[in-house]
Amino acid sequence: MCHRGPFVAVLSGLIMGLLLIPGCGDAPQDTAPPEKQETATNGNSAPVERTGLPTASIGLPAATEISAEPQEGSSQWLLDRIQKLRVSGAASQTSKSGDQQQPATSDAGQLEKLRSVRRERNLKIIDLCTEAIKLTHHDSAEESKFNAAVQHLLQARLQLAYQGKEDDIEKLYADVESIRNRDPQSPAAAEALHALVMFASTNARRYGAQDARWLNELGRQTRLFATQCRSDPRAEASLFSAGLSCDAFGVHSEAIRCFSMLAKLFADGPRALQAQAILRRLELPGRSLELGGPTIDGGFVDASQFRGRPLLIVFWSSDNPQFRRVLPQLQKTTRKYEKHIRTLGVCLDENEAALDAFLEQSELTWMQIFDPHNRRWDNNIVKYYGVRSIPAIWLVDSRGIVRDVACDPADLDKRIGDLLLATQKPANPPR
Repeated sequence: MCHRGPFVAVLSGLIMGLLLIPGCGDAPQDTAPPEKQETATNGNSAPVERTGLPTASIGLPAATEISAEPQEGSSQWLLDRIQKLRVSGAASQTSKSGDQQQPATSDAGQLEKLRSVRRERNLKIIDLCTEAIKLTHHDSAEESKFNAAVQHLLQARLQLAYQGKEDDIEKLYADVESIRNRDPQSPAAAEALHALVMFASTNARRYGAQDARWLNELGRQTRLFATQCRSDPRAEASLFSAGLSCDAFGVHSEAIRCFSMLAKLFADGPRALQAQAILRRLELPGRSLELGGPTIDGGFVDASQFRGRPLLIVFWSSDNPQFRRVLPQLQKTTRKYEKHIRTLGVCLDENEAALDAFLEQSELTWMQIFDPHNRRWDNNIVKYYGVRSIPAIWLVDSRGIVRDVACDPADLDKRIGDLLLATQKPANPPR
């Protein structure tokens, strides 16, 4: 569930009364840099940039390291206590090898006790952060300690909010609002905005398939972050990641917003060309299709030659497990409507001999686009339209206008039937 209602006041007396300082650009109407990129080209999905959750860019200044006997109650003393709590919490969740691990118990009572301990630890951290922020928020000489306290506060709030309790979620949003209001241009404000991006991203992964509202929230928070903190090294990567998530779950309107902003704000960035290609695909519905390529028998085919009948375009490869699972249903549907529609395959196989064997075995009779010089994800059609995963099924009407670029094989029979019904002319039109 997305939370946009009135925020709960949680930094009691902490930042209230501070002057609002404009900056970072106007909000739209409506990272530490990403980790080292990896590429996946296993035939199931396009080469993708994979990044871990970007780490906070504020960092902990050297002044926050435990020093010799800071004065009790001072900002440094509070930060030292926070750090000790966080270290003790991390140690309790780490194996001897240093890897994070889940509690080694399936006992419900024990698990609940562990959650309670973690909750109490995070609440203590929040109390200490609140005191540290009170001491440092108005002193420019203490800005680094203020930033450190804010970072600790946001991390503790996130850990509580991830458990899904309404009150904890509202308090996270409220703290972010208070930090932003203090100084929208500050590093602390950037961290606050990015915390909501991380929160929405986690919930989009968890619940996106069941509740598209989290994907819309992810897009909204990411666009707000990128607009107000354009110079932040995480902004471009966050837009791209949010757009991919929305695209993968079929929330195309929000994906278009994210990729459009990326292409505009970061036109010279490394992801701009990929964003533009994906936009070509997402914006196809309602437009005339331009698509063609070499066929497996050495010829050439263009989608325009199929005008007069609806056309199915199927992006696939013979070694794709998901394609093999949906193929029986797909063949059943195409055979049912073979007198009324045409089917064109765009094959991303690597091995031509394996492809020939599969075509013979599966009795696929569709005309196939297969480019021997640009195989797999180097296929020119795939690159031009930013196809990210297969199988992908597009539906084009008899006029050559794209109706859908994300057809579900389970619903394809009904979609084709509805399209044919809509395009049929009455046998005896009224005079």
